[in-house]
Amino acid sequence: MLPTLLAAVNFVLSKQTDLGDILWAVEEGKEILDDSLITGSSSIFKSLECASAIFKIFDEPTENLKISMQKLKDSINDNPERYDRTWESKSRYSMDWYYPVLCGVYDKEKSLTQIKSTWAEFVVEGKGCKCVKEEPWVTIAESSELVAALVRIGEISKAKEIFDSLHQWRDSDGLYWTGYVYTDKKFWPIEKPTWTAGAVLLAADAIYKFTPGSELFTKTW
Repeated sequence: MLPTLLAAVNFVLSKQTDLGDILWAVEEGKEILDDSLITGSSSIFKSLECASAIFKIFDEPTENLKISMQKLKDSINDNPERYDRTWESKSRYSMDWYYPVLCGVYDKEKSLTQIKSTWAEFVVEGKGCKCVKEEPWVTIAESSELVAALVRIGEISKAKEIFDSLHQWRDSDGLYWTGYVYTDKKFWPIEKPTWTAGAVLLAADAIYKFTPGSELFTKTW
């Protein structure tokens, strides 16, 4: 799969602007969508970090990749005006809040400040993390990702507290509901997807270190 990985990385980096951000989308036959997302770019940064680690195993050069990663990291940290330029800001979504922390884009000091700054807007004590700050809806996948982000910056007690609160949203078959609307006391949507279960497993691994992959999101590779 190495040729596939190389092609994917080259495609992504071909969409990096001179200012470091990576454009959100491109569709064949249409103009490139000239905007970038904080959550998407943070995910890209972490993916490039993983690609770099893989390239080292196969003795592939990583110098240019590292330069692109640094440009992307600097862009997210120092040029927030590059993001959400042509559409409504996505800052109301919790992922914009914790993804730069989860993906290692912010240093520890900035990460701690970021988490504390809007903790009360996104976290509902005893229930989990909201998907959108103004909606009375906690989601299990976002809560699980926040757990891993908290482990990364050493906030283990907070991570365990949120993780322990998630098990009330587990059904009798062992699967977790997508989310819970606490004002209506109803699960919504009525689904228990595999990606939610996967997020819970990653959170559990980050805290309790069950597997060799437990540090995937909690250290720099």
